[in-house]
Amino acid sequence: IELTAFVFNHKLNIDPKPVYNIYILLNFLFYFIFYKNHFNKTRNKKIANLFIVLHLGLFFGTLFFLKTDFFSKLYSNIIVFSSVLLIIILLLYLVEIINDKRIIFNLKKSFIYWISIGAILFHIGIIPIMITSEYLQFHGLYQYIIIPLNYIMYGCFIIGIIVSDNKTKNYN
Repeated sequence: IELTAFVFNHKLNIDPKPVYNIYILLNFLFYFIFYKNHFNKTRNKKIANLFIVLHLGLFFGTLFFLKTDFFSKLYSNIIVFSSVLLIIILLLYLVEIINDKRIIFNLKKSFIYWISIGAILFHIGIIPIMITSEYLQFHGLYQYIIIPLNYIMYGCFIIGIIVSDNKTKNYN
């Protein structure tokens, strides 16, 4: 995504916001579907389905009904809203696996556990940054905080790859 945005911005002299807006749509959709497929409880699957509909509704509502310019405006309102929804999904998943007696003893060896921890830390950090960069015009602040948040999230992903064993690499 960053490479594509760089090419748009520096090589083609095109605003990269459409690249980020497409990423916003697909990234949250991926997370919601991923966790929906890993929930054991029917109630949590229904919540994930609701959040998929809410995310898609907000995205396409912003695009078509609010007529927010897809090509020149970052959909930061969707990032904030969908980050809150994702944090709820992540917490529901963590509670579900913590209550599962088969998983609790191997929790730190679970790859999906580390994905969840990394994603929750990233999205808890991104919400205030998106709000302040949008409304207080602190655009310089964004780049100084987003990079460490990315390091934290991807660091958790890497830890998950390293410490997970073959049994838990199947997303248990």
